Amino acid sequence: MSTPPAQPSAAGPGLAPSHAIDEGHKAHGADKLEDSVFGVLDGVITAVSLSVATAGVVRLDHAGVFLTVVAAAVAGALSMFSGALLSARGKRDLVARERAREEREVDEKPEEERREVHDIYRARGFTEEETEILLRRITSDRKLWIDTMMRDELGLPPEVEAEPLTHAGTIGAYYLLGGILPALPFLTGWLPVFQELELSVAIASAELAAVGVFEAHYAGKRWFQGLGEILLIGLGTAVAVLLVTLVLQPGL
Repeated sequence: MSTPPAQPSAAGPGLAPSHAIDEGHKAHGADKLEDSVFGVLDGVITAVSLSVATAGVVRLDHAGVFLTVVAAAVAGALSMFSGALLSARGKRDLVARERAREEREVDEKPEEERREVHDIYRARGFTEEETEILLRRITSDRKLWIDTMMRDELGLPPEVEAEPLTHAGTIGAYYLLGGILPALPFLTGWLPVFQELELSVAIASAELAAVGVFEAHYAGKRWFQGLGEILLIGLGTAVAVLLVTLVLQPGL
């Protein structure tokens, strides 16, 4: 992951990260947290929904349910990986292209770019005197100037925030993890299928609970709030799939 450039702070634009006060913020690793939560949640929801539909309604045997859920987990993980990779590469290319354009404009049309910085900060409510101070500071550092234009004019990150392969791999791997675990009870065939379904739903619920509590910790919410939200989403989706399957099955 590339190191993000210094961001303007209350002490002035371009303050080095080493001078920043550590206030206990949890921003570090937020991208990976988002990717892992997204991947696990999708994997678990798909797995438990398929388990409920195939074991509880269609009444497939142990091997049929296991193969269905595992196949869906593998296919979903590859799909998520490919989609995330293409999306991240597209964003990387966009940021690189726009940064190159801003670099050219700063070099070729500096006065026009200065006016744009001036207008940005005036529009944010800074006085003319404050704006001139910021303008001199920002335009005295070419990298900071370009970073500012990327962020404040275009609404883009100054640089690519994550490697596309890392981003895609995280989502794909966590999707696979979330989707495979609920299939394991159907692997042995030691229990009746319905009991294996109950165990599968329990495993899926435990996965969702862990993700909900973990996400709540980083988001600064109460643990039971995160737990309730994610269980409601996951198990609510499984119930919806069950109802749809029950409605459609008689007509097939």
